[in-house]
Formats: sequence, structure tokens, C-alpha cells
Amino acid sequence: MRKTFSEVVHPSRLAFLTLIDFVPGHEPYEHLTTIDIEPAGDRTRLTMTVDPLHDETWTQQHRAHRTAELDNLDAAIRRRTT
Repeated sequence: MRKTFSEVVHPSRLAFLTLIDFVPGHEPYEHLTTIDIEPAGDRTRLTMTVDPLHDETWTQQHRAHRTAELDNLDAAIRRRTT
């Protein structure tokens, strides 16, 4: 998988393009993900925005995958801080 960072604003924003080249019957294309990071008291709020993919089914699967990644990140942080 190839990702190209298209925006890095320390410490508040990351954006990257992912090459989607694994979908049968579709030409490769780039997909944008943006991550906004902001202080929230003694915590940090992270908002991940993903652009739609080529159809709704793939978009929903991709969002579910990203949600799982964020859940895993939350669990890892909790393990380190408890």
C-alpha cells in the first residue's frame, strides 16, 4: 500500500492520499484521508475524515476498517496510561 502525505500541519492536521490499486475491474485511483488533532482538556480529540470510494459498499467497508483502527489506537493508549 502506498500513502503520500499531502498536508502536514504540526501539531494539528495530517492528510494523505492512498493509492487504491487493488479493486478488480477498476483503474487505480487516489483516496484522501484527513486527520484533525485538537486538545480537549487533558485528552486529545482526533477526527478522521475519509473521502468516499468508488461505490457505497467499498466506502462503508473502508470506514469500518478506519473505525477499527481508531478503536485499536484508543485501546493501546488506555493500556499505556492505566
